[in-house]
Amino acid sequence: MLAWLRYFPVVAVLALLPWLTLRDAVQQVAPPRQPAPAADAETIGRFVVLVADGLDERLVRARIEAGELPHLAALAGRGAFHPLLSELPPESPVAMASLQTGVNPGRHHVFDFIARSDDDSPANGMVDVRRARTVLGRVLVRPPVVRSRLAAPTFVDRVHAAGYPVLAHRQPLAWPVAHRPGAFVTGGLGTPDLAASAGFYGVWSSRPDLLPGDTTFGGRRYRLEGSHRGDRFASRLEGPPDPSLGRATDGTIRVASLPLAVERDLEARTVRIEVDGAATTVEVDASGRGRSAFLPVAFRLGTIPPVTVNGVVRFEVHGLDPLVLVSDPINMDPRDPPQPLASPPDYGSSLWSAYGPYETVGWPEQTFQLNDGWQDDDGFLRDLLQDMDRNEAQLLGELRARASARLVYATVTATDRACHAFWRDLDPQHPLHDAEHAKADRVGQVLRRFDDMVGRVVAALAPDDKLLIASDHGFTTWRWSLHLNQWLVNEGLLVLRRPDIAARNLHGFFGDTHYDDVDWSQTQAFAMGLGQIYLNVAGRDARGIVRSGDREALVARIRQGLKAIENPLLEPGEDTPPHPVVDVIDLHSTFTGPYAKEAPDLQVLFDRAWRVSWQTALRGGMTREGGPLFEQNRIPWSGDHCSCHPTVVPAVLFTSWAVPTAPADRPWHVRDVAATVLAHFGLPTDDLDGQSLPGAR
Repeated sequence: MLAWLRYFPVVAVLALLPWLTLRDAVQQVAPPRQPAPAADAETIGRFVVLVADGLDERLVRARIEAGELPHLAALAGRGAFHPLLSELPPESPVAMASLQTGVNPGRHHVFDFIARSDDDSPANGMVDVRRARTVLGRVLVRPPVVRSRLAAPTFVDRVHAAGYPVLAHRQPLAWPVAHRPGAFVTGGLGTPDLAASAGFYGVWSSRPDLLPGDTTFGGRRYRLEGSHRGDRFASRLEGPPDPSLGRATDGTIRVASLPLAVERDLEARTVRIEVDGAATTVEVDASGRGRSAFLPVAFRLGTIPPVTVNGVVRFEVHGLDPLVLVSDPINMDPRDPPQPLASPPDYGSSLWSAYGPYETVGWPEQTFQLNDGWQDDDGFLRDLLQDMDRNEAQLLGELRARASARLVYATVTATDRACHAFWRDLDPQHPLHDAEHAKADRVGQVLRRFDDMVGRVVAALAPDDKLLIASDHGFTTWRWSLHLNQWLVNEGLLVLRRPDIAARNLHGFFGDTHYDDVDWSQTQAFAMGLGQIYLNVAGRDARGIVRSGDREALVARIRQGLKAIENPLLEPGEDTPPHPVVDVIDLHSTFTGPYAKEAPDLQVLFDRAWRVSWQTALRGGMTREGGPLFEQNRIPWSGDHCSCHPTVVPAVLFTSWAVPTAPADRPWHVRDVAATVLAHFGLPTDDLDGQSLPGAR
């Protein structure tokens, strides 16, 4: 699923995120009513949908044939196993939206991790925000309104409205979670952390040479103040934006923070961590590692009236001397969240009480820490497997506790994160491949752990229950990047106002003012996000120059030029396709529905081993004098799917009942999942783009 954007802040909300808790006090909202029960709400068999993010059809088939995944093999043997075509583009927000709604992006309104604002700056692609308004930065005049950009009803919505009890575990694009009486729902992908981002983390060290500042992939370095030879240190833990503190010199809202005190005992090999009076002690092993318990944190904002925002945070010790601490993102505390995390509202707190502490952020895995070098492979895998254990405990426990639920829907994300992080182990030609390192088979460990989970889910089902397992996309290796914006500059389609635009990191991406670096009076097109190209159209865009009559010729020029690109830097014997671009799709003529014209103009689709570069996504790293187009991928994030052609990254489809092979001209598609769920409950599907799999009812 697309991963890189998990790093990006949900900044639009963030000016006054905590004020959202006051929304009901400001606006009188009628309480939701529970739908009347369906006639067969107590007798129809359960339909269980388990979505494994990023599970690749070819990889799974090979592991089944090798005898490594016995439970998936058994499911395929008595039911079906087929490839599943992903959405355009095959990235998680878009594909998960299509999987849940059964319609194309022109109808569900989710096109990427990011969207284009009216001023051409990036906005969050999963959440739509009407900003709050304050007086003097303190007094609320108008509260913010936040809603998911997902504009079509999901199968969870439809089945619940038809009178069937539902259970949805980590549902993507559900944040902020609407209260639905009779539905037990927690949010997944798209849920931010308390610092108003998708995964901001911190690094603290007593090293005297540590340079405070931002990391490339969404972290921030802090120096632990104190004697270098002493054992007591102090710093701050940064949290959510606080409008009462005003704006920094870069225009961003300053953030609230809490005192952080750290005390180490070298002899006892312990580290005591205290945040604003809440403390925990970490035992450090022989390798210098140790993890804290969840610490409650409360940020008090200087608004009128004052607001307290509650979260939970964990730290990991990465060394005693010098002392190094790395924090996970600060999660919204499900026991008292500033934004709705679950339905019913106290459901998140019930899960905490029943199964123990858990993370609420939509992307909890430590991919950015790994890319920045503040986590190692073994630590990343250990954290991944622990997350799987926690999530499985919740899912299996709720399957028993909510036995009346006729629809059960759950997502597993570790399968995606393992492939992003460790595909280099599967690809001998990847620049970071290490044959000795690959022997640990870290991807295989996660696949086998998922297979075990499938076995336990199957064991919990009744004979008349149905199980459908799908993924939103598959995977391929990522060896090379293409700098799309640099190509547009070289072609004279993107004109810069300065000789060079430096490489950018993930901090401050939303709302950044660096778009003044572009000469819009001469720019016809620019790239932003994961392979999307936007045209600068007169009459549509604020500074547009491309006339409607010239659009078709410009699209043809871009398509022909990109498909002709060839990489001259490939090593002898390397099987990377020399032409990175398979196709360039005009989304405005491909998508249908009321939001089709709000999509990016073009989607660039890459061949295997290729992806759009990080700097293209961030609109950085360009030069007016013709910079390089190609870059080898030398970070741990070594597998991907974003911006690939959907046929390059096939998803999986397993069913507990027989389903025939799809016709060659109409493969099974992620949109078919929603139609299949609705068909099981006898609900209409004629308004969907997807079609039901045979045998669903």
